[in-house]
Amino acid sequence: MKDSFITIEREERFEQTISRSRFLGRVCRISSEDEARGFIREIREEYRDATHHCSAYVQGLDGEHEFADDNGEPSGTAGRPILGALRSAGLTNVCLVVIRYYGGKKLGVRG
Repeated sequence: MKDSFITIEREERFEQTISRSRFLGRVCRISSEDEARGFIREIREEYRDATHHCSAYVQGLDGEHEFADDNGEPSGTAGRPILGALRSAGLTNVCLVVIRYYGGKKLGVRG
C-alpha cells in the first residue's frame, strides 16, 4: 500500500462546445465514496435540465474504489473514458462529472 497519492487542490469547472452540444465539467476532491456520490447528486440537481450527467471517481490510496457511469450515453462511451482520464493522470480521491446539453447532432460512437 502506498503512503502518498496525487489529487487535485480544489474544485474546478470547465466548459466546451462541440457541434452545438454544450459540455460542462465539474471536478472535486473527495475523501470517500459517499462524498463522490453526494457530489454527483448535487450536480444532477443543479443541472437537472441537462441531457446527460456522465461521471467517474477514483478513491483510496491505491485507487481501489472506482466508479463510472454513462448516464444514458451509449454503453462504455462516457463514464469509462472519464475514468480512464483520471487513471492516466494518476489521480485519486477525485470525482469528475461531465454535463451535456444536447445540441441536435449525435457525436461519437453509435448506440
